[in-house]
Amino acid sequence: MYGRSICKNNRAVTAPLEFTIASGIVLIGIVFLFVASNSMFVPYDTSDVDLRSKAMIISNSLISNPGDPVNWEEGDIANLQRLGFSSQTDSYGVLDINKIDLISSFNGLSDDHYTEIKESIGLVNNQYAIYDFNITITVIDAEESLLEYGKSYEDANVARSYARDVVVGYDDATLTVVIFR
Repeated sequence: MYGRSICKNNRAVTAPLEFTIASGIVLIGIVFLFVASNSMFVPYDTSDVDLRSKAMIISNSLISNPGDPVNWEEGDIANLQRLGFSSQTDSYGVLDINKIDLISSFNGLSDDHYTEIKESIGLVNNQYAIYDFNITITVIDAEESLLEYGKSYEDANVARSYARDVVVGYDDATLTVVIFR
């Protein structure tokens, strides 16, 4: 009967050895849970996700619709509501060379048209410029550039791109949209 004296205590006071062991086990468990849960929640760069999704949405819009108005390449670029390179409403990925040539003709000129085009692809929010862009269309076999329009992103802090295969005339090409800050 005297073998259980360490666990039996008539005054309801825990023995110091039992308290130390129990506290150590609880403390080790808490530290383990903290370390395990801390490595599970690794933060990701939201700006990276945001820029890449914007580039994907803009590239999809450029290749899936002819723009608004549909024949914007024949009129004044100031009336452009939405930029689109598609030749027709139902021709996904088939681009109109006349629309590409018109935008390409603005390259190297002043930034007069850059802001209008930036607004037409949805990169201006309440007249506050959040992002800049660069759009290129390159013929795959010839590696000839049909369009290089936008600002340079060489010195950008964060830049994300999205590329899509398209058809321009009879040539296979790649449209790449780069969004950056």
